[in-house]
Amino acid sequence: MTVIYKIDTDKFEPNSHGSNYLYDQFDRIQSFLNKQNNELYNNLLAKPVLSNNQVLWYANFSQPFSRITELSQQEQIEIKAKYWEVRQHIDNEIQKLSLSKDSEKQNWGNLLKDVFNEDDNVILSDGKDWCLLWGWKFRNNKENYLAPEFMPKISAANAEIPTGSVENNAPTPIVTQTNIPIITEPEKVHIVEDTTLSTLRVAKVKPTLWDRIKRFLRTLVYRIWGLLLLIMFILFLACLFKKCHNDKMEKSCSEMEQLNRQLIDVEKKVQDRCNDKK
Repeated sequence: MTVIYKIDTDKFEPNSHGSNYLYDQFDRIQSFLNKQNNELYNNLLAKPVLSNNQVLWYANFSQPFSRITELSQQEQIEIKAKYWEVRQHIDNEIQKLSLSKDSEKQNWGNLLKDVFNEDDNVILSDGKDWCLLWGWKFRNNKENYLAPEFMPKISAANAEIPTGSVENNAPTPIVTQTNIPIITEPEKVHIVEDTTLSTLRVAKVKPTLWDRIKRFLRTLVYRIWGLLLLIMFILFLACLFKKCHNDKMEKSCSEMEQLNRQLIDVEKKVQDRCNDKK
């Protein structure tokens, strides 16, 4: 793998899932995607590696990539069409996982929703190959926008996946109809889609207060660790100077006290001699 892109860590805030940063889970996420469809998802995500206040993005490409906005208009349309075609497959996978009764599959669905959040995906490309930056708050949904006339068409197989997921007990051929469809059928489909969306909203787990506190502390240390080291160094110097000053003052005070005693002794001797003369 080679470095295809770099970003500064102080320009973007990392995303979290639960109590962990998303970028720390790259190997786990990529392994899961490969099991689902290795051919489609193999080089989809670039691998983030933190180094010297930068995020180095690695991928299985030999040439450096640039953001899609730096390409020609025609190249942008072609790459975005590929991106949205993959997104259709991803969204169907997420929907099936979220509707599963298995809690582990539901967790995977929520994790993939965070990874493939449109607002936080940056498309990199050289005009031919492409991959995604992810795991940080890029907030660039406008950059990934593709006009409806260029959008890839959703295949019938992909469109039927959510319905099959909701009707768990129905046989596979239920979508096939031999008669002319009745007008009420589309209404049923819409009802199923609304139920699916509401189920997805309920399935999303909100982070607890403790998770938010830990995330805030990690972000704080992640951003200002250099400043914290500087403050600790300044405090160390201040304590050192204070100790040296106190030692010096203590020595000066003892010398002054000794001189005062000597002066008092001299004063007594002078007074005694004056009394003797009288």
